[in-house]
Amino acid sequence: MAAYRASAERVSVLQIPTADPRLAIVQLADATARGVQDSKAREEVASWLGDPDARMGTLRDGLSAAHTVGPPMSDALLNDVRVQAEAMRLLATYDMAQLVKETRQAEARLVALNHAGPGQNAGIRTEFEAARLDAAIEAATSQVAEEQERIRELDSLDLPPREEVP
Repeated sequence: MAAYRASAERVSVLQIPTADPRLAIVQLADATARGVQDSKAREEVASWLGDPDARMGTLRDGLSAAHTVGPPMSDALLNDVRVQAEAMRLLATYDMAQLVKETRQAEARLVALNHAGPGQNAGIRTEFEAARLDAAIEAATSQVAEEQERIRELDSLDLPPREEVP
C-alpha cells in the first residue's frame, strides 16, 4: 500500500492539475467512436494521466497493494487502477486512430506526388515533399507500434473483471 501511495504521489507531482477527468474521458471516447479529433479532451485525459511509463508503474503498485489489504480497500484500489487503465487504453486507441488517419492522408498525397514524379517536370520541391511524407509515414507507423505495445502492457496487468451491480 505504501508503494502505491508513494508511486501515485510521484506521478501526481508531474501532472498538470486538471478538473475531474470523467467528462474529458467521455468526450474522448465519443471522438474515438466517431473517428473525429478532439484535441481538448485528449489533452485533458493525457494531462490527468501524466507520464505513461510512470502511470504504468503506479498501476502495478496499485495491483500489488490490492492483494495486501482487505476487501473494502482492495475493491477501491482495483476500481481506481481499472479506471486509470481504461483511460490509458482509450488514450492509446485514440492516438492510434489519429495516427492511422494521418498516415492514410500522407500516403494518398504521396501517391499523387509520385504520379507527377521525376521526369514529369516534378522539381526539387515535389521530391522534397515526397521525402518529408515518407519520413512522416515512417514516424507515424513507429508511434502506432508504441501505442500497440502500451495496450499489450495494459493487457498484461490482468485486472479482474468488473463485478456486475444488481
